[in-house]
Amino acid sequence: MADADRRRILSALVGELVRPGDVIVSFNWDFMIDLALEDRDEDSSPVYTYSSSRDSVVLLKPHGSIDWFEKSKLPSDKKLLKEMQHRATGVYFYPYFQLAQNPDLLQYPSFIVPPLSVKKFGGFLQRVWRGVYRAVAAATELYIIGYSLPREDQFARLVIGRAIQRNNSTRKEGHKRLPVIVVNPDEGAMATFAKLVGSGVQFFQTSLQNYVAWLREQREG
Repeated sequence: MADADRRRILSALVGELVRPGDVIVSFNWDFMIDLALEDRDEDSSPVYTYSSSRDSVVLLKPHGSIDWFEKSKLPSDKKLLKEMQHRATGVYFYPYFQLAQNPDLLQYPSFIVPPLSVKKFGGFLQRVWRGVYRAVAAATELYIIGYSLPREDQFARLVIGRAIQRNNSTRKEGHKRLPVIVVNPDEGAMATFAKLVGSGVQFFQTSLQNYVAWLREQREG
């Protein structure tokens, strides 16, 4: 998260590709994408639950985030709790998450779920996963950037796969299937998503940085 170059690349991607009403799904625990969205519009933070609103960018983090904490597991530090903000019932996030200033935060477990084949969660994260399904099922385009859909995360495969099937099954007869664009330097990602999605996957075997540069060329050209 301290890598300024990576943050600039993500901010450039957000600037080129993301528009109000879009939904971003991040399986990362860090909050680089959160910061990139704030770079895009300092006066508009992303929404963390799925919504039909066309005025905001929705950010779904089904594996949680390192700056999220369960209130029941936090210390009775009035100053810290005062600075915390609600993410959902019983879930807080720390908007000034700086380990250099608050090293004690490392002592408390973050609200995260490992990418295991068997997951146990409820409440807020259950709603997030439902949002992932609904967002993919309703998408007009699906961009999968830098995500390889690891074998360990069978639940993600199930949710995304069924949502894509739902999306295609609800399209009117004669309409094209859901466009799926995969951006990944690993050629193995193509086979993974082709197996999950079927035909119609557009694959860019390249880095995120090169893909952003290509998007800019297309816009300016």
